[in-house]
Amino acid sequence: VYRLEGETWTRHSTLVPERPRENGGFGAFVDIDGDTLMVGEAEAHQIGGWADNRAVHVFALRAGVWRPDGRIAVPDDLEVPTAHIETARKQTGLARAGGFGAHFDLDGDRLAVSAMGANAALIYRRRDDGWRLSARLDDPGDDTGFARTVDFDGDRLLVSALRADGRVADTGVAHMYRAHGDRWTLEQTLVLPDGKRLDMFGHWVAFDGGDAVIGAFRRREGEDDHASGAAYLFRRQDGRWTLVRTLSPPRPPTRRFTAYAVDVDDGVAVLSPGDELHGDARALSASAGGVWVVPLDERDPPLAGGR
Repeated sequence: VYRLEGETWTRHSTLVPERPRENGGFGAFVDIDGDTLMVGEAEAHQIGGWADNRAVHVFALRAGVWRPDGRIAVPDDLEVPTAHIETARKQTGLARAGGFGAHFDLDGDRLAVSAMGANAALIYRRRDDGWRLSARLDDPGDDTGFARTVDFDGDRLLVSALRADGRVADTGVAHMYRAHGDRWTLEQTLVLPDGKRLDMFGHWVAFDGGDAVIGAFRRREGEDDHASGAAYLFRRQDGRWTLVRTLSPPRPPTRRFTAYAVDVDDGVAVLSPGDELHGDARALSASAGGVWVVPLDERDPPLAGGR
């Protein structure tokens, strides 16, 4: 855990699980909000992504010290479709937890946890006796990849559906839900008007206020082009979420996978690649990596701060 002191980020503490396991994958995903920090623990065979996860560990900041504060385990009744179990076993040799905790979002006393293998998003509430499951969102379609990523903002939750059918089959969509107490209803499904098969639209989603940014890291402009990727900005206008802008490098380098991961806050988006920056990308070394920082209201150039 790092803390900003003046203009310098300083390491404050290092967290470990109470019962460490060799190759345990602790730290496969993390999120922090105020005095609460969540840490995912992945299976050893495949960390993050599509992996099965054992638990989400909870830490609380008390008297300036981060201390263990519970553990959210895989629900005993989490059902995983047989076809998904067989696929997972072929890919990783494991299929126990349905991808529980591969991604999650912490927002105050609420936690949304991906259970992608079970095509579900699980909503938890913090109670006096710990975190308790309050709702389960199941894929409104019949696809794979539901809840690859999730993101709260206020009374809304954005949930990706990575392999859902949009305008064409298997391109991906994102579902916007709205809360009414502990009941969630589907408000709108966001799709690409010119989506293509395996765009991976929704591999990563993020939104803040009236801005929702959705990554499609395998997006390609032509049939013969490499998958340079792109992200899409949706804005809430007149009660609807409307696509207003495409975010992609002015000269996409080969195989850069722009927007493999995304985040947005206060009118600025960050797009992280899933591959190294090279080609036309500002002469970075092959292993340096980098991100695009995008002021969402700045039209020229389309992307600013190229690393």
